Amino acid sequence: MRNFRRIAIAVLCTTVFGLVPMAAASSTSTSGRLTTLQSEQKATEAKLAAAQKQYTAAVNAYGAAQHELAVVNAELNASAQRLQTLDTEVAAAKGQLATLETQLAAAKVVVQNDQQQANSALVMVDENGFSVSVLSVVFGATSFSDFLTRLDMLQQVWVMTNQLLQKAQNAQDQVNALTEQQSSEVAHLTSLQNQAAAEVTTLHNQQIQANGYVRDEEQAQAAASAVVVNVEGSLQSLTAEINKLIQEIEDNSIPWSQVLSDINALAQQYGIDPLLVEAVVLQESGGDSKAKSSAGAVGLMQLMPGTAAELGVTNSYDPVQNLTGGITYLLELLHEFNGNLTDALAAYNAGSYAVKEYGGVPPYTQTENYVRDVESLYAEGR
Repeated sequence: MRNFRRIAIAVLCTTVFGLVPMAAASSTSTSGRLTTLQSEQKATEAKLAAAQKQYTAAVNAYGAAQHELAVVNAELNASAQRLQTLDTEVAAAKGQLATLETQLAAAKVVVQNDQQQANSALVMVDENGFSVSVLSVVFGATSFSDFLTRLDMLQQVWVMTNQLLQKAQNAQDQVNALTEQQSSEVAHLTSLQNQAAAEVTTLHNQQIQANGYVRDEEQAQAAASAVVVNVEGSLQSLTAEINKLIQEIEDNSIPWSQVLSDINALAQQYGIDPLLVEAVVLQESGGDSKAKSSAGAVGLMQLMPGTAAELGVTNSYDPVQNLTGGITYLLELLHEFNGNLTDALAAYNAGSYAVKEYGGVPPYTQTENYVRDVESLYAEGR
């Protein structure tokens, strides 16, 4: 009875559901290839995200390097202008110093002349043309009144001499002060000039280094961009191949004999009656692994995308993945409703919430017909 039932089902699927038989090995190979490609697609998407992140970091680093170079260039220009100003000031100070040195030389001549005049004032010339000292003149007086006269003359000479000497000393002090001041200023400016020159040298080295950073970051940005383009190309190729395989799977369904073989193997693995799984598969999809409902349910056991994702099914068109997910879900519902098959089947069709809300099969025509048909198929198969 059971073998006859399976043969009848196979014929029914071929004639009513229009299944196009194909080699089981070919279907498994295609599905397996699709699963592999989808895994590669996820890995490639992760690589693309990482590459894009790296590219963004490279762009930011390149921008930071350019900003650093701009700052260094601005500082270098400012320091170069400062150095140029200091060079001009040092040249001017050195010119002033040279002028002061010329004035000092002239002042020394004046001082020397003043000193000579002062010395000459202390020397008298007698009537015979011989030079005699002032003291000799004073002590050579012939009378007291003559002595006073000569003494008064000596006092006038002394005052004049002191004035000349003081004038010479003042000139000398002024020249010395100006010379010292100018020398100090030149030394200070020279020191600033040296500092500015050192600063320019340092900034120039920083500029060279910053240029290197910009060049390196530009290369890193280009390399990261190339990686992104390469990974995007790989992802596009994988997506195209996946779409092609999905189309092939959608265009071809595996033979019912292969579906039964997969059901038996998985039912034994998960400890569920294969006839129950067979009944659900026939009711859900008629055994068509490419079946897709208007609501978006896919495959042999018509898994919705959200349910498939929760069950770990990555490719609902893969018969083994779809059956594994459907069996797992059906076992969860049987456990949830304490082994009550009717409630579990109703929940498979309408959801657990509806079954709990109505305390059993909800009064939905579709669900009532679904439970009745699956239980009937299951009973006939047994």
